[in-house]
Order: sequence, then C-alpha cells, then structure tokens
Amino acid sequence: NRKTANLRKAPGRKLLYEGEDVISKYPDKTYHFEIRKTGGEISYIVDGEIVFTYIDHEPLGGGAWGFRLMPCAIAEYDNIKVYDLP
Repeated sequence: NRKTANLRKAPGRKLLYEGEDVISKYPDKTYHFEIRKTGGEISYIVDGEIVFTYIDHEPLGGGAWGFRLMPCAIAEYDNIKVYDLP
C-alpha cells in the first residue's frame, strides 16, 4: 500500500505537500472526495473530513487541473464534477 498522497504543481511536478494516503487503507471502500481551491488555498477532503489544507503563495491561474496515479495505484473515478465557485 502507498503511504503518502502528494500534492504537486505543474509544470515541473514540484512537490507542495506530502500527506497520509487515507484512501489506500481500505481499497474496496467507495470514498467521496473533494478538492477545493479558493485563491491560493487548496483543501483535500475525504468523506467530509479535511485531510489537509495547503496555502500556495504563488497560485497558478485557473483553467486546468488533473489527477495522476502512480503505476502501483489502483483506482477508479466516476461522477467527476467541476464547479466555478464564487
């Protein structure tokens, strides 16, 4: 099992934050997660609980995002929704 979940910034794949990979603990469970970005604040939320919040003092502009899985990871995503929050 993976031990960490990494927040990276592209281009360059700069590591911004390394936290516990709470999703890999129970691989057969369905999780609901949310990634929220407001200005330079990025929060990673799993099943309604904030796992971590990172403050980016040099945030990129809007318009692009992505998920990346390591070769050893197994995951499926569905019902992906992207909202522009006020």
